[in-house]
Amino acid sequence: MSDKDGEISGEEACREARMLEFVNVSKSFWTGKQRKVILDRASFRVELGNSIGILAPNGTGNTTVVNMMAGLEKPDEGEIVRTSRISFPLGFMGGVVPKHTATENCRYIARLYALDPDYIEAFCRYLCGLKEYFDMPVGTYSQGMKARFTFALMLALEFDIYPEGSPENINACRGQPPSGNTGKILSLCRRSFERQIAHVRLVGRGEKAL
Repeated sequence: MSDKDGEISGEEACREARMLEFVNVSKSFWTGKQRKVILDRASFRVELGNSIGILAPNGTGNTTVVNMMAGLEKPDEGEIVRTSRISFPLGFMGGVVPKHTATENCRYIARLYALDPDYIEAFCRYLCGLKEYFDMPVGTYSQGMKARFTFALMLALEFDIYPEGSPENINACRGQPPSGNTGKILSLCRRSFERQIAHVRLVGRGEKAL
């Protein structure tokens, strides 16, 4: 608190304002035979420093919810409020150009986010441990190498919130043989993801668990 009246300091107020919020969000898809409901007027908030777990069977829309968090998909109804820096989902390759090298991709994406290209390249090069492959086209990488690169890129950009709804992507990173510090870092990150789930909200049958 900033004073005797209990007013919140500017720094605390700024922190509280940085969040991700779903307000009466609905999302569905037409499968060709019926309409599949992903969310039905769902509302929840993720504030900076907190975590939320999305628990639902495979194929019921987990990835769709994560993509909506990141802004990759739009809701049918409702509003998604983003007042913080939301990362792309772990394993997402949409912003990476396969014919370009990791070096070129790092520098290009750094400029998109108005960051220092030299720093982003050096950070990713160190964390990935891809050695000479870092200067080869990303399209020639194995699935695990791509996962390691996008994971390093995601951390280098220093987002506020990291949406991740597919444990397979984390496992793909973790499953690679350790290279330098990479194996330890990814293993620690995975344990961090598991331990930081601070809030689980169960929604009725046929809907998502948020």
